Amino acid sequence: MTLEMCNVTAGYGSRMILNDLSLTVTPGERIALIGHNGAGKSTILKAITGEIRPRKGEVRINGERLDRIAPEHRVRRGVAQVPAGRHVFPQLSVEKNLRVGAYTRSDREGIDADMALYFDKFPVLRQKARRQAGTLSGGSSNNLPSPAP
Repeated sequence: MTLEMCNVTAGYGSRMILNDLSLTVTPGERIALIGHNGAGKSTILKAITGEIRPRKGEVRINGERLDRIAPEHRVRRGVAQVPAGRHVFPQLSVEKNLRVGAYTRSDREGIDADMALYFDKFPVLRQKARRQAGTLSGGSSNNLPSPAP
């Protein structure tokens, strides 16, 4: 998958953070966004995922313009942001927390195969799959709402 940002200008209100930014990430390539606070790292990610809309320029994946489609449709194309931290849905089981990541998929067999892969790589997840995620060490989160009673 090739990701391109072409001459993107974006920001918040009248304050532009990115000015004419161009960036290309090709298949198999990994990049790191490094910079001090306020340098625009988060703004780049928000422009890619659709959290903010560029004032100028284009964001593309495999040649398709992303800046014209809603964020939820970008997810179906494999574009998502995973924020740092230990945020889980505390009332859901460990397994259900993992399955949340497959909500756009309909291939049950493929999802089950991926779950088996995760459990093979992280055997402790298999042992705790039915436990509420909020009961695990580091699993509590006050940032996500609990389901309504």
